[in-house]
Amino acid sequence: MLPDWLGLIMDMLSTPGTPEGPYERMAAAFGHSMIGVLLAAAVLRLLSARPWLAAAAGAAIYAPWEAAQMIWFGSSLADSAIDLGAALCGALIAASLWAHRLPPILPVALVLLALGRAAPRDKDRRDG
Repeated sequence: MLPDWLGLIMDMLSTPGTPEGPYERMAAAFGHSMIGVLLAAAVLRLLSARPWLAAAAGAAIYAPWEAAQMIWFGSSLADSAIDLGAALCGALIAASLWAHRLPPILPVALVLLALGRAAPRDKDRRDG
């Protein structure tokens, strides 16, 4: 039997889907951005002098998750692209804060907002 936390992660991996409403989609986008923040923060320990590379590495670490959801669990390319884009936005925000470069945060936050408003077309959508 899996520990509760591992069972939750397996459930999250195996049940991809696009939330129905705009509030839920925005919450999902911000949740994915937090994953990007946390992954970039972990990589920043190793690449503290290169925060933009750390942001890219954080997104690259997350990308196989979305690939696995597409390959094995039926996620659409559009849904996975939105999720990966939101994780990248979070990683870029973390890098901006680390580098004390606040101006990039505004355009990145606007992209994150757009991703949270985006929804795959009905034929690409899988409810979950």
